[in-house]
Amino acid sequence: LIEASLSMNSDVKIDVSTPNGVGNVFFKKRFSGQYDVFVFDWKDDPRKDIEWYKKEKRKLDSISPVIAASEIDRNYFASIEDMCIPYEYIKVAVNFDLEGSGKIIGGLDVADEGRDSNCLVVRKGSKVLYIESWKQGNTAQTARKAYQICLDKNVDVIQYDSIGVGAGVKGEFSNINAREKNMKMRVVPVNVGSPPTKGYFCENRKNVDQFINLKAELWWKLRRRFEKTYEYVYNDKEYDLDELISVPDNEELIRELSSPQYEITEAGKIKIESKEHMKKRGLQSPNIADALILSFYIKNLIEVRMRVL
Repeated sequence: LIEASLSMNSDVKIDVSTPNGVGNVFFKKRFSGQYDVFVFDWKDDPRKDIEWYKKEKRKLDSISPVIAASEIDRNYFASIEDMCIPYEYIKVAVNFDLEGSGKIIGGLDVADEGRDSNCLVVRKGSKVLYIESWKQGNTAQTARKAYQICLDKNVDVIQYDSIGVGAGVKGEFSNINAREKNMKMRVVPVNVGSPPTKGYFCENRKNVDQFINLKAELWWKLRRRFEKTYEYVYNDKEYDLDELISVPDNEELIRELSSPQYEITEAGKIKIESKEHMKKRGLQSPNIADALILSFYIKNLIEVRMRVL
């Protein structure tokens, strides 16, 4: 109603709000990419420091944790239940001081259509080093661009979603590897709709009994990385640093990680919300987050090591 009434009688409109859930008009405008956005965080106020934050958070948490999360932490997802990765877990991992070690892995999520973007995430061990998104190009062009970026970043393995339009990059990757024999890179297709990997999620609980498909397994195991990082920082729990995670302060990635919900099926398995259902809630496809989970597909990395040896 407000949008319609102001559409023809004002040259300048300024929308001001604190976060109040997702899917509403303000949220859609805020993340549409069509408007200039000014963020005024409490940290930008010279009168406020960490002690003010702790005091205010305690006061608001006594009423409802949702208030502090939305009004102070600017968390649009604070009131959403059953988030796969809670925002408080993600926040701790942002710029977490972690030395990346091990193989350099790239995860590529290929755009479906329309407004979706192609996304590439590069990590070294448990530390995310690089993120890039782009919309231009067909699947062949996407494969060439991703391959070149991975060469520049000294990536050992590219892992990509092989179902849907992602299947189109396979041939181009093969062509590139055939041409660039001196720079050949391991390329691993990942079908997230396939059954979970073999093995156990925890003692006496197989992955196949815990997750409805590989997508659910990858998302949930990424959640455990964030959760362990949170427990390492706040609860003084001891974990191997390779079990934790550090991500850059990338607003889009943070938003996407906290977007999908999960459910427990009648069979007792974890299922992650589909992109189609997310769009019905007014949320965009979590392309960067999907690229991140692809980079953490472990099964094939073990196979790669075995073949190389």
